[in-house]
Formats: sequence, C-alpha cells, structure tokens
Amino acid sequence: MGSRVGVWVFLKELGMSTLQSLHQWIRTRWEHIIPSIIRLVWRSLLAGDRAIVSLLEGYVDTVASIFVIIFIILCFMVAIIIATLQVHDFEYHMPMSPIQTILLKS
Repeated sequence: MGSRVGVWVFLKELGMSTLQSLHQWIRTRWEHIIPSIIRLVWRSLLAGDRAIVSLLEGYVDTVASIFVIIFIILCFMVAIIIATLQVHDFEYHMPMSPIQTILLKS
C-alpha cells in the first residue's frame, strides 16, 4: 500500500535530506565540535593502525602455518597417547605366554 502512494519514496527523501543537512552542519562546525588535539590524536591512531595492519598482513601466512603445524603435532600426540592406552589395556588383559613365564622366572 505504501509503495502505491509513494510513502517510502517520501520517507527516503526526507531521511536523505536530513542526513545531508546534518552532515553539512557538522562540517561547518568541525573545529568547534572536536578540538584540534583530539583530531590530532585520532589521525595518529589511524596512521598507527594502518601501519600495524600492513605489518600483520605480511605475517599472516607464517602465523597460519605455525598454528597448523602446532595443531598437527597436538593431534599426533593425542593419537599416540590413545594408541598407547589401547596397547596397554590389550596387554593387561592378555594371558602370559609360556615363553614369558619362563623368562620371568629366570
């Protein structure tokens, strides 16, 4: 119903004109709204953030490779521990062979 009478178009134009006037008002009073020291600190933080991001982008492959290697090592360690427990459990319930009895007596 609203699209037939143009309500949504009217609301969109009203919102866009309000945003434009607000943006213009902020731009004319920029120095009074935000002091120069805060703007300087903000620019410095943005420059530092860009530098850190560009530095970290170079190390993404290395860090990802290290995490994958550590994950593989941990998985192998868990698998070895589980295999060791299975073998120990199997040997614990297995009866002794005659050769083992002779070797243990001597």
